[in-house]
Amino acid sequence: MPISSTTRKVGPLPGNGTATDFAFNFKVFDETDVRVIRTSPNGGDTDLVQPTNFSVILNADQDEDPGGIVRLTAALANDFDLTIASNIPQTQPVDWQSQGRFSPEAMNDGLDRNAALVQQLSERLDRTVST
Repeated sequence: MPISSTTRKVGPLPGNGTATDFAFNFKVFDETDVRVIRTSPNGGDTDLVQPTNFSVILNADQDEDPGGIVRLTAALANDFDLTIASNIPQTQPVDWQSQGRFSPEAMNDGLDRNAALVQQLSERLDRTVST
């Protein structure tokens, strides 16, 4: 199934001092494809580290039900915010072999990965100053 959403980021999500689970709804290919940023009340951002600060539980079928849950190891304090973003590596992991078996699923995942990378870069570029 093709990627039908241009969203590659969720948040900022406010902390309440008790919540540890935060949902996201964009397709990723691995738990390491998720970036989690904590924003302090003064606006300072900190990238959280997996698995020290959080873990990721992916929905089983990323095509039909993309996304999952980011589970923090400690509750997000009041006045702090959390942002969940795409962090897909800029690599191409599919190795097509001449005379090899054709896999439509692998091809679709490769094209989805390219679309996700374009969306991820676009989201970052939208936050820059340019002329």
